[in-house]
Formats: sequence, structure tokens, C-alpha cells
Amino acid sequence: VAQGLAAIEGVDVCRIPSLYDLPETHPLFAQLARETRPVGIVSHLAPRAVYWLLRARGIEAEYRLGLDGIPLTNDRSRESSGNTPEIRCITVPLQPDLERLTTAVQRWIAAVGTENDDGSSFDAAIDADGVPERWYPVVDLARCTDCYECLNFCLFGVYDLDENSRIFVAMPDECRPGCPACSRVCPTGAILFPRHQDPAISGHDANEHAHRPDPNTAAAERTAALEEDAAPSDASSEEWITPLSDLDRWVKEIDDFDV
Repeated sequence: VAQGLAAIEGVDVCRIPSLYDLPETHPLFAQLARETRPVGIVSHLAPRAVYWLLRARGIEAEYRLGLDGIPLTNDRSRESSGNTPEIRCITVPLQPDLERLTTAVQRWIAAVGTENDDGSSFDAAIDADGVPERWYPVVDLARCTDCYECLNFCLFGVYDLDENSRIFVAMPDECRPGCPACSRVCPTGAILFPRHQDPAISGHDANEHAHRPDPNTAAAERTAALEEDAAPSDASSEEWITPLSDLDRWVKEIDDFDV
């Protein structure tokens, strides 16, 4: 895909392992924030997840979704300045239709023009081996109603409130790999885990009605994450009985606690 796009005149390609895996302080985000030219993010992640990931990094732009550049109209959490570059979030499958993709990009370039092209380019490709894979939630602030279910449910300190009492992901790497439990207690489907196989949780299914809160599964997944934390790596099955009993009581006490 990268080679095909790089062959298009006027396209500057920067290959990265995954925006999702890059640390929040990575210089690429600062470069994106300074960019004045239209930018296309081509990824296996859902456009909605990419959008909110970039918003969480403080990157203001006129975001559009997909090859057709559908405007994002339901984000009431920001006001457009009317003078920001366009960022188009494009999802491609594992075996993409390269011809369709390049044709769409060529049409896009023809439509937006290149008058803002200052001749600069993005940094060289980022070494995928130097970027560890991560797992953490991305918050869709357009759907978030500030009910704080995720904040109260998560036991690992992942969430906190900003100065406006809005939820944000404060400690992303405290999230337990593979655990999507907090997304299942969110009543509006505002919590995304971009690598999850369920389209309603990964953000690939943008239908607001696709999400169904599932507190029972959420509780089981949270307990499993706690058990994995508590399990001694060299413990025998007999040694494991008492800690599990304590853990069950701890989870019940937390569930019964009225925040």
C-alpha cells in the first residue's frame, strides 16, 4: 500500500507501525499538529478510532472519514476554527484494493490542490521493531455523556477527569492487555479498543445502536484481569486457592461500593 501511494505524484508517504502503538509524546504527533497540508491516515484501524486517537493527542483538523471523505458531523466536543488542515482517516482491509485506493487518493489530491505544499516531508519511516504493541482505550467524546461508569468500573487507574470534568485516558499502559471490560459497561459505546475483534468495540461498526452494555461479561473480564495480576508465576494450584477467595471478596466489595 505504501509503495503504491508513494508512486502518486504529490504524495509524501511516512510509514509507521501503528499510530495506536506510538507513545503520546512521539514527535510524529507534534509534526501532525503543525501540518498545513491535507493528511491521509491509512490504517487497519477504524476511522472513528483513529479520529479520537488523534484528538486525544491534541491534533486539531477538519477530519473526514473513509475514501469518500465523509465529514464528521456528530462531534460536538470541539468548535471548528475554519482554518485547519484536512485529515482523512481511511481504513483498508488486510488485502486492500490498491487500485481503488490510489484512484480515490488521486481524486482527493486533484480536489484539494497542492497550493499549501511547502516541499517539506514527514520524517523517515519509523522502525516497527522499536515500537512495542499496546492495549488501551480510546474515548469517543461525541458519545460520552460523562456518566463516569468507566472511571468507577476500572480498577487499574486508567481513567481520570480533566479540568472540565470530562473523562480522559490518564494512564493508558495501566490497562490490562486484552481486557475490554470498561467498554461493556459504557451505556453509549463511547469506549473503543481499536484492536478488539468486536466491531462495536473496535469502532468499525459506527452504528450507535450496535453497542449493547453487557455488565456480566464486563465483570467476568475484569475478574480475569485481576486474577492474572494476582497469580504468582511459580505458584502451585494449592497455593492459588486462598488468593482467589480474597480476590472474589475484593471484587464484590468494590461492586457494592456506592461511589
